[in-house]
Amino acid sequence: MVPQDKRALIRGLLIAAAMLLAALLAPVVRGDIRTDAPQPQRNLPADTETLAGYCFHFDGVTYNDDGTSTWTYTVQDCGATRRLQRWALEIATYHSVVSSNPPASVGWVPALSLYGIYWNVDIRPGDPPQTFTFTLSEQYPPVVVQVAARVPPDEAIGSLDGPCCPGETPTPTPTPTHTPTPTPTPTPTNAPPSVNALGIYEPNRVNPATAMDPQAEYAVRVSVSDPDGLASLQWVRVVVFLDADGDDDAGDVPASGDAQTAAIFTWTNGPTPSWSMDAGSPTTWALVTANCAQPNLAGTSGTWWFHFRPGKVAAESTDWDAWAQARDGGAAHASLYDGSDYDMNWYGEVTVNTPSVNWGVVLLGSDYSANPKTGISVTYIANGPYQQQVRTSNPWGSAPRWIALNESGTPGPGQFSLKANSTNNLPGAQVVRSSAYATIGAGTRTPEGGSAIATNTLWLRLGSSGIPDTTYVGTIFYRIAP
Repeated sequence: MVPQDKRALIRGLLIAAAMLLAALLAPVVRGDIRTDAPQPQRNLPADTETLAGYCFHFDGVTYNDDGTSTWTYTVQDCGATRRLQRWALEIATYHSVVSSNPPASVGWVPALSLYGIYWNVDIRPGDPPQTFTFTLSEQYPPVVVQVAARVPPDEAIGSLDGPCCPGETPTPTPTPTHTPTPTPTPTPTNAPPSVNALGIYEPNRVNPATAMDPQAEYAVRVSVSDPDGLASLQWVRVVVFLDADGDDDAGDVPASGDAQTAAIFTWTNGPTPSWSMDAGSPTTWALVTANCAQPNLAGTSGTWWFHFRPGKVAAESTDWDAWAQARDGGAAHASLYDGSDYDMNWYGEVTVNTPSVNWGVVLLGSDYSANPKTGISVTYIANGPYQQQVRTSNPWGSAPRWIALNESGTPGPGQFSLKANSTNNLPGAQVVRSSAYATIGAGTRTPEGGSAIATNTLWLRLGSSGIPDTTYVGTIFYRIAP
């Protein structure tokens, strides 16, 4: 790498000298270009921007024989103290990216506030330099554009050489001239849309929601405008998601759905506009398409309503957010983040898979250890921590013969007692009562299909007398509780 004072001197010479002299000096400036690889033809000398302790180098542009242009950049540690998560280079919406290495994405980068080509990376202090290239379908001269970097939790924006606007034909071998060449001004061919309002409402579309219950219906309001008309939009998209770190950062918006943490709803324009959802699979999230609505596309602004029901295991939390994005036919994007910290309330349900148990013949005065019934299967579904609980009816039997429950666990004449546990472990079992539920286990947020506990066990104890010989029937209740 050329020292900064020498580099500044060379740039000064280049400004004053002829463009031909610039072309001759360029290989001297970039001493790290290998002589055994094709060297890019340059219109400007290599440029560098330092953001958050990382140096971003413009290594040059190669104008290929097929009419494409390949742009090369190097990123390296220049005193960084935190990892680089993403970096982006501004390009125009009409630039067509043919390829990139490593693979990159193109579009609006919400957290970095620019439209461009961007790489999601994991570069850390001390890592070796990394090279990034991308190829455009046409050839453009370099001009100064924006470069941005995300080093969580911060973003930084600077300037770096990048591709200019269409209509300019680059000259690989410039002719000498002392006349400065003005920087061309891009002429946009498409006005980008704007997302102007975003929020989650009760299904009446009037009252803003502050909390959501899984499986209850809500509506997301998205207001969009586009100077070219709403009919020019390709799609409008909403992401309702768990903001796990609570930083309201658009860089955390997930790209795919998950039954526990995110649902993505999309309206797609077309002869028959369609509504779709990605919430992972399997999922109990639902997009209530019958209640969704779009505006009149003949106008330049309007409101979309996405009606939905959160899934059963949408994580219990006090920080769910929403993010909306609109894209038009020119591939221009706009987005808006709603960091309202919506609550997702607790949800739980239980299914007893074992329909009945039968102790058969039980001896009077027999203790718990003599009368176990294990292998009782119960499935719990919950979006947060939960308790497994049990109780029983009282008394058991049928007229005229009944047997009463002793809730202390030590039955007397004409009485019985029960103990229960989620495992076949009598020492840890709890006495079952009829007046209240006993907690026999606990769990955390389950998958969409729930967590089946097949080791539930009951133990029966009888009093030593006063129990006529007959069949006694009762009901045992399993419950899930927060």
